[in-house]
Amino acid sequence: MNKLLNSKYFGEVEEEILDFNDFDNDDKLEANDENISIKSKNDYYDPIKSYLKEVSQYKLLSFDEEKNLSKEIQQGNEDALAQLINSNLRLVIKIAKVFVTKDYSLMDIIQDGNIGLIRAAEKYDYKKNVRFSTYAAPWIKQMIIRALSQKKRLVRLPYRKEKTLKNIKESSSKFVSENRRYPTNYELSKELGIKESEIKNAKFSDLSVFSLESSINNDESNFTLENIVGNQVYNPCEILIRKDLKDETQKVLDSLYPKERTVLIRRFGLGSEKKLTLKEMGNYFGISAETVRQIENKTLRKLEEAHTHLRSYISQ
Repeated sequence: MNKLLNSKYFGEVEEEILDFNDFDNDDKLEANDENISIKSKNDYYDPIKSYLKEVSQYKLLSFDEEKNLSKEIQQGNEDALAQLINSNLRLVIKIAKVFVTKDYSLMDIIQDGNIGLIRAAEKYDYKKNVRFSTYAAPWIKQMIIRALSQKKRLVRLPYRKEKTLKNIKESSSKFVSENRRYPTNYELSKELGIKESEIKNAKFSDLSVFSLESSINNDESNFTLENIVGNQVYNPCEILIRKDLKDETQKVLDSLYPKERTVLIRRFGLGSEKKLTLKEMGNYFGISAETVRQIENKTLRKLEEAHTHLRSYISQ
């Protein structure tokens, strides 16, 4: 991580109005912790130890120094901006420690928090008479929360859609506890003050993603989602096989006696014909349903013995 942190190294950060209700307004974090330590079970993480050593080179600022730097920043002084950022890197570490999980490393969280620190430094106004650490904390938290919400999904969602999903889940949970049923989209729309279409889209975005190699059963069988999900990819070979099968089937039907051919066509709904039951076929020929069943079975056995080449289509 560069010793000199400046906004130009991170590119443009999306402009957004902060909702300070998302954070603890009483959380007055001060960047004055000289001995911030990050330990593992055995010893210091090497990258963290190196970063802490680097951060400790920058002295902490007094309130008056922060206000003076703010004045210079508003006049376009990039060195003042870098000094304000570097002197508050400890604050990012202090906040980032709260968000560490087994899935997200501390260094990654610190990097996301540093982007929020840069944004806060660019917007800090000395006229508000507020310590920079108090002003910057919500910006740092927001960037960390946004980054974590994007990384937890296979398909990333915009921060505002993540926030909408969170509100929908909270409102739904409250509604279920009070009414013993799930709310409709209309009821959620009235509660949250947003359109039903937006709620539908948000819910659709929250669908789980599964691998096609996921096992369907808990046993040791190799039956996976791929076995039951149809392949929508255009396959000219499959089209050719279907056409060839249709032609071969027609040749086989032409080789049968008229009554046998009619029974198979009507019983299996071949072509544009509607499937008929044994009873309906019996009424059609003026014979019993059992007789129709015997004709059907006898014809199928004949086909199986005389046209064994058709078995190859079954494996396609």
